[in-house]
Amino acid sequence: MLKSDRMHFILSLVNKKGSISVTELEKELNVSVMTVRRDLDNLDKEGLLVRTHGGATSVDFIANNHMSYTENKEIHLPEKKQVAKLAAKKILANDIVFLGPGTTIELIVDYITVPNVQIVTSSYSVFKKLVESDNDYDVISIGGKFDKRSNSFSGALSSDMISKLQFTKAFIGINGVHDFSVTTFNIDGGELQSKALSNSQERYIVADKFKFKQNALFDFYTLQKGDTFITNHSLDEETIEKYQEVVDFELSNED
Repeated sequence: MLKSDRMHFILSLVNKKGSISVTELEKELNVSVMTVRRDLDNLDKEGLLVRTHGGATSVDFIANNHMSYTENKEIHLPEKKQVAKLAAKKILANDIVFLGPGTTIELIVDYITVPNVQIVTSSYSVFKKLVESDNDYDVISIGGKFDKRSNSFSGALSSDMISKLQFTKAFIGINGVHDFSVTTFNIDGGELQSKALSNSQERYIVADKFKFKQNALFDFYTLQKGDTFITNHSLDEETIEKYQEVVDFELSNED
């Protein structure tokens, strides 16, 4: 089977099943594991499917299903790390920072290098990583109703608390972008992040480039002047030009 035919077969099968493993494809195609992995990596780079640990998932499946925190953690990990590293550089000594939920936001913690930062978060994962680190940050956890899928707190109690706080910088995660709104599967979590942005001097939406090809159930924030998208530098020019009418872009210099 020619490479182009093999790639087409893989894509058709993934789109039909929603997800598939490397082992399944190896048997279906009668090729080596290395060949399957290379094909999946190439299709992932083209944005035609999403590479996962041990296999791949269709783009439509991810866009239409609220994946759990554990499922989402390994998806597009290199791109997420690039974006998180750039976001962390925005955090300066004496900042009061809000970090929202999300696997990309959690990675920001790994790259913060400055002292004397006060961090407020609604994410249990972010909170846990901060308190277990060697850094002596002031950490405030926003309590409330716990959502297992996003590993975060939200709801009336959380919203009431966040409305009383002011930040120098807020960093939020998203599930997708729809026109000039950002979207989420968790409406309460989205409302919380929207309030955090409203109470912040600088507003950052942190997302890998693939989020621009996805959507989620709820619009929770309309992009406006003064917002900054932190994303991968390989995001296509057409998308950048479209959104630059309203927002600024900070692009990672790695691929």
